This record gives sequence, structure tokens and C-alpha cells, in this order.
Amino acid sequence: MSDRDGYDDYDDERRSDKRYSRKNEKRGRANYIEKYLVILLMIFCAVGGFLVKSWIVKQHEPKITSTSLGEKLQAVSDLTSAKVDYSGILTITEGDIPFITEKGFTMRYSAEIRAGIDVSEVEIEVKDDEVNVTVPEADIQSVYVDPSSIIFYDRKMSLFNWNTNEDAIDAVKEAENDALAMINKIALKEEADKQIEEIYTAILKEAIGDRELNYTRSKKLNTTGD
Repeated sequence: MSDRDGYDDYDDERRSDKRYSRKNEKRGRANYIEKYLVILLMIFCAVGGFLVKSWIVKQHEPKITSTSLGEKLQAVSDLTSAKVDYSGILTITEGDIPFITEKGFTMRYSAEIRAGIDVSEVEIEVKDDEVNVTVPEADIQSVYVDPSSIIFYDRKMSLFNWNTNEDAIDAVKEAENDALAMINKIALKEEADKQIEEIYTAILKEAIGDRELNYTRSKKLNTTGD
């Protein structure tokens, strides 16, 4: 065999190797693309599944509205008032209660004073990422004197018609006014404000999920009598 024939065989072998190398390169590239597409498809499926699951869960979640939140606050209205029990002694002078006495007497009574808010005055604004709640300052809501707790002392003259409704109403009214004047109304209102904020914050945070809660207490313009 001549040298030329040897060179031809060598060239043919090199060309064959190149063709084989190119085939392997193409096959490897195809395998890489195939693996990449499979991984990409798996990622898309995972993300899609998560989004679908989140959508389904969201559809089954109760819708948060200002009305629904207001109903939750209304349900605990009895827990949001602060009270103080007061026992007082009041001297009635001549003419203060004309239907009961002519010359006056002293009476002892027990009263319950409550401070709180009107839930209907609470303003609630629900947004996508936050809930704004504006609550009025607490005020005196009720003063109750138990008529059966009233005891009379130092009666200078027998009582007239104590068993009549008019006499009882007059005595209780005097006791209510006295109790309201004697207690620390500011401290009672502050205690109610604190209690309301604690209860409302706990209830609302549980109800609004990931939304931010902004709690504001509105000031009363008229503070006469505080």
C-alpha cells in the first residue's frame, strides 16, 4: 500500500471521528434541552399547583367586610364596659324632695356606674392590606342605684308615702346624681378605653389575617362634666 493510500485512510478516519463527535454533541445538546424542559415543566406545575391551591383556599375563606367585623365587636359589647361600685351617704335638706320629707334626712345607698361606648359609632375601613378602626372615647353610660339598698338615718320627721313610685324615683334620682358627682369619672373612662382597646385588638387581629390593624381613638369635643 502506497503512502498516499495511507494518508487517505487517515483522512477518512478523521472525518468519521468528526462526524461521530458532531453527532454526540448534538445528542448531548438535545439531552440537555430535554432535561431543562422537564425541570422547567416541573417548576411550572409546582407554581401552578400552589396558585390553584391558594385560590381554592381563598375562595373558602369568609369574606372580611366592615359589617362582619362590626358584628364581631357587637357580640362582645357587654365585655367592653368598665364599672365601679360606689356606696354613698347623702343628706337631704329641707325641700330637696318635697314629696318625701319636710325637714330632711340622711340616706345610705349602693350604686353601680358603668363607662363604655356605643358600638354603632365605631368606624371600620377594610382595605387589601390593612384595616383601619376608629373608636370613640368611652363615656358614662349608666348609673344604677338599687332602691332596696337605700337606708334612711336621722329622720327628723316620718317619711310621707315612701312606698309610692314618685317618692322612690325622687330618692333614687338624688342618689344617682350624688354617686356620679362623687366618683372619679376620668379614671373610670380611661379604664374603659384601655379595656375596649385590648378586647377589640385581640378580636380584630384574629379576624383580619395578615392585614395590618390601625387602631385609633377619636377624641370627644365636649368634655363638660369630666
